[in-house]
Amino acid sequence: MKGLLIKDMRLMKAQRNFFAMVAILAVVLSFSTQDISFIVGYLGCMMPQFVLSTISYDEFDNGYAFLFTLPISRKGYVLEKYCFGLLLCAASLALAVLLSYGVGLAKGVRDFQSTWVAVPIVFSATAVLLSILLPLHLKFGAEKARFAIIGVIGAIFVLVYAVVKIPGVFGIDMKQFASAIYALNHVALTAGALAFALCIALLSMKISTAILCRREF
Repeated sequence: MKGLLIKDMRLMKAQRNFFAMVAILAVVLSFSTQDISFIVGYLGCMMPQFVLSTISYDEFDNGYAFLFTLPISRKGYVLEKYCFGLLLCAASLALAVLLSYGVGLAKGVRDFQSTWVAVPIVFSATAVLLSILLPLHLKFGAEKARFAIIGVIGAIFVLVYAVVKIPGVFGIDMKQFASAIYALNHVALTAGALAFALCIALLSMKISTAILCRREF
C-alpha cells in the first residue's frame, strides 16, 4: 500500500497548481462572509474530487490491467484509496484551519470556536461523501460514474426535502428539533458524527472491494 500512496501523492503533486488556486479562492471568498469557518467547509468539500481523479488516472488507457500485474491486491488497492482520501482530507483541513486563523486575524476576529467545531463535522461529512462516490467510481468508471453521481445528488436532495417537509405533516416543529440537537453537548455530537462516518466508510469499503474483485480488466 505504501507504493500506491506514493503514486497518488505524486499525482497530487502534479495538480498542485490547481490545489493552490482552490486554496486562494477559498481565502478570497471567505472575506465576503462573516463566518471564518467557511474555508474549512469549502476545502473539505473539494477534496473528494482530488481522490476520484487518481482513480481516473489509474483507469486511463487500460491502466488497471497493468497495475494489477504488480504485487498489489485488489483489496489493498481499495484500502489505499480510502486511507489516501482520509489523509488528504485531514491535511486539507489542517491547511484550512491555518488559513481560517489568518483570515480571522486579518478581519479582527478573536473567537475561533466555530472553526474548531466545523473541523470534525466537515471531516465526517467528507468521509461519508467519499464513501458514496468511491464505490460508484469503481463500479461504473470515471465517465459513467458522472451520471450515477448526478442521480445520487438528486436522491440526497429529495431525501433532505422529505426530512424537512414530512415532519411538518405530523405537526413536528423542525426548528425546535434542530435547536434541541444543537443544545446537546458538542463533544457528544462530534463523537456521534465521527462514529457514523466510520461505520459508513467500513461498509463502503466492503462494497468497493466486492465491486473491484468482480471486475475484469
